[in-house]
Amino acid sequence: MEVGQEIGQKAHLLFPGGVRIDEEPWQHAEAVARTAVLMSDARVPAIFEAAFEYDGIRIRVDVLERLGRDAWGLREVKSSTKLKDHYVDDLALQAFVLRGAGVAVPSIELVHVNSGYVRGPDGICWSDFFARLHVRGCLGECARKFERTIRS
Repeated sequence: MEVGQEIGQKAHLLFPGGVRIDEEPWQHAEAVARTAVLMSDARVPAIFEAAFEYDGIRIRVDVLERLGRDAWGLREVKSSTKLKDHYVDDLALQAFVLRGAGVAVPSIELVHVNSGYVRGPDGICWSDFFARLHVRGCLGECARKFERTIRS
């Protein structure tokens, strides 16, 4: 298994009770429909690989975390130890699609490897292994650029 995929699977442990969308990439319409069903089920605290489409743009969200009745958190999982410029572009595009699809996303985070983590004698503590960086404030100009580009 690729390191990035393994990191992504381990990040699921941060969201107990989450449900994975298993449809293949070419089954996007089915994945979107399944995502909608899970979003309407208040018992589902998180959706892994949630699928959306807006204005011809298709995305999969690493983790869509339920924050409240009609509010969700966008969580992008990366195997790196810090925020990189292209992550901002990716998150801004995902936020644009989610907003266009009518999903309220008041919180956007990069979930990445905590560079200060040291494994203890009892094994890996996954909640300490990962760091969660709030990045919503970093996306403003990038999101506006996407909107201008798509609208032109």
